[in-house]
Amino acid sequence: MDKKEFFALLEKYNSGECNPAEEEALLQFYNRLQSRGVMQNWKVSEKEEAKLRLLKRILATTRNEKSGSTRTLVFPKIARIAALFIGLLGLAYILLQNLQTEPLPVPKNAITLELEDGSIEILQEGGSTTVVNQQGRTVGKQQNGQLVYARQPKADKLRYNTLKVPYGKKFNIQLSDGTLVHMNSGSALTYPIQFQTGQSRRITLQGEAFFKVQRDTGRPFVVNTKAMDIQVLGTQFNVAAYAEDQKTQVVLTEGSVALRADSQGQEEKIILKPGFMGTLDKTKRSLSARKVNTALYTSWLNGNLIFRNAPFKNIILKLERRYNVKIENRNRELDEVTFNTNIDVQGETIEQALQLFSNLYAFTYEIQGKTIIIKP
Repeated sequence: MDKKEFFALLEKYNSGECNPAEEEALLQFYNRLQSRGVMQNWKVSEKEEAKLRLLKRILATTRNEKSGSTRTLVFPKIARIAALFIGLLGLAYILLQNLQTEPLPVPKNAITLELEDGSIEILQEGGSTTVVNQQGRTVGKQQNGQLVYARQPKADKLRYNTLKVPYGKKFNIQLSDGTLVHMNSGSALTYPIQFQTGQSRRITLQGEAFFKVQRDTGRPFVVNTKAMDIQVLGTQFNVAAYAEDQKTQVVLTEGSVALRADSQGQEEKIILKPGFMGTLDKTKRSLSARKVNTALYTSWLNGNLIFRNAPFKNIILKLERRYNVKIENRNRELDEVTFNTNIDVQGETIEQALQLFSNLYAFTYEIQGKTIIIKP
């Protein structure tokens, strides 16, 4: 019996519709959960919490019955008590729904974790939380600024969580196989709570992340982006796959990776060596590789942005993500102007960063809250 089945049977029990066998199964399961302390980790709604309180009161009543009474004789009385409480519970629930018809909105600047049942948890940078699956078992914890998933017994089926990091923030996660993922601003990662034995370890990325993949020759690690798949065994690499970017880029710092993409109706594949970058042009649907300075593409891990011959239109996108601002460029001549500079995001404000560019290429701008307008 899992959590969903337990509450369904509890609903039936509170309505006096359980047969003796179901009543026995419900109480045995409840007592087993209580003895193991599993319920303390369950995420329950206010309605479910009220049902549990009602069950506890009913059980307390049964324990005060005479020792000679049998359970089958007590249950009709329990059902009458339950009917009274369930009526009050229903009234309270209706009043609650009238007072609060919509769920509380999630702040746009919050790091969020979507659980397997679709519920959303907000994660605080440097905070602590516990991730629990639908069976009430702890599967992960937030520790020292990163979310760590524990190795679990063999998974019968894949169950997924999704971690989303907004603009202006970064976050780290360790998957259940030991793979470490550093997530950049404006990124989302969908991954299994537990990988299955003998099958590829597949996750989905939108945005940018740096991976340190735990080696497992029997289970290749596959990063799926909307444009292509990246397959590895154990290695370190950076993936930039933002939906708004024309290109998806993979930079390899250690090991070996295979890139696969659909190119004009046929699958195209290239193998990257350390120090090389693979690029998929999403417009032309073509893959290419070239040797690069990997530090230029991984500097964000240390809170820096390094630009070398970078067009200003591309620079704007990175500034928006890292500083959580909107930049409106009305000086179209600036789009293709290239710049060479370094920015310490942690030590410099967005205004200081823009002043740096305006000193190199004269332009003026106006800051209106979180919107920056570059004047023509």
